Amino acid sequence: MRRSLVLLAALATTAAGAPENPAALVDRHLAAYNAHAIDDFMALFWGAVIVGIILLVRHFGRGGQQTPSPPPSQLASPEQLLAERFARGEIDEEEYRRRMTVVRHGAST
Repeated sequence: MRRSLVLLAALATTAAGAPENPAALVDRHLAAYNAHAIDDFMALFWGAVIVGIILLVRHFGRGGQQTPSPPPSQLASPEQLLAERFARGEIDEEEYRRRMTVVRHGAST
């Protein structure tokens, strides 16, 4: 089917003058088609090589280990979290004191 479509395309693109050998036209168009297929394959191949190199560098760059999460004993307490937020300026002094009261004494109902 593809060969017949290429033959039709080759015949349609022939100049108005004396027609060329149809087999030569088909061969020329098939060669152009194959060249494009090779270009597409090479782009995919080199893309895969580059992605593979990036993945290897990322994997071996950190020693092949994921960063472990800190043990529960090293997690920040609510007081420490509030102090850090206050130090960064995320909350003002009034909100800091109000929240510290809630953390230390529980919510009043």
